[in-house]
Amino acid sequence: MNKIVNFMNWLSDMDGGWWPLLKCRPGKNQYMDARVLLKITPFFGSLAGLVSIFLSATFGDLIHAAIYMLSAWFTFYFLFRLTFSVAWNIRADSLNKSDEI
Repeated sequence: MNKIVNFMNWLSDMDGGWWPLLKCRPGKNQYMDARVLLKITPFFGSLAGLVSIFLSATFGDLIHAAIYMLSAWFTFYFLFRLTFSVAWNIRADSLNKSDEI
């Protein structure tokens, strides 16, 4: 489990992964809470939605495009919340405990 958390945090620490929302990235000792995820979801969720629209080739059907976009937002938010956010918060707990000593 520790290797997975370390790998996910290594990915999360890359500036390129946060571009153009680098200012939204919390400090390594701060929690990645729902507020952070709600700030980045419109951008990254929209990217995921566009990819799903292109892959499904439903450009002519606006209803399907909107459904794909909204589902991509929700999917991005919840998957990020269950994976990278958890790993980030594990590290924040660890760093905050070491600061207390």
